[in-house]
Amino acid sequence: MLDNCVSTATAKIFPVTHGDNIMSVRQSVNLPRLIEIIEKRKQKFMDRLLQLDHFTVVLKVYSANVFL
Repeated sequence: MLDNCVSTATAKIFPVTHGDNIMSVRQSVNLPRLIEIIEKRKQKFMDRLLQLDHFTVVLKVYSANVFL
């Protein structure tokens, strides 16, 4: 839904109407789809979380209890 708002704003700023043209403009100005931004941030968060020593210990204990 929010991605549609970004696409609509892009279509108004750059006078394009077709969906493929809107996506081309968004790629040109480096404005990816919001789901891609969210996935990238989530992956970065998880990577940093897994680098913490105490989190890996908690994760091991949790997984041991889940798979009993």
